[in-house]
Amino acid sequence: MRAMVIDDNVKRNLERLAAYAEAHILSMDELLDMVNKQAPPPGDNKNFVVEIPFGYRVVYTIEDQPAGRVRHLSVSVDKAGKVPSITAVQEIMRMIGFKGELEDCKVDFERFAENQDAVNVLEVIR
Repeated sequence: MRAMVIDDNVKRNLERLAAYAEAHILSMDELLDMVNKQAPPPGDNKNFVVEIPFGYRVVYTIEDQPAGRVRHLSVSVDKAGKVPSITAVQEIMRMIGFKGELEDCKVDFERFAENQDAVNVLEVIR
């Protein structure tokens, strides 16, 4: 298990990330462009990303999906074959502004590189 350091700088960065996502909600058209490789994914936009010591990467968006408006959090670590701990994901969820618990959300894994997965957490807002 790896440490995750949440200092004042990380808190400010997560607050900035949440505010940016709230101000830049991704439309269904934008999401389809990403799926069809006509637009880069949010993880390629530094405004949707926060790096947390030691080796955590957080990507956060708010999206208009068929299920409704959702919070979409993706958390990964920088070591192949490893994923972040449940505790780390839950703490990031809380700091980003999720209202429910992990058990209330849709959770899955997303392969983003060879032998590297991110934990995806989706919470329907409305």
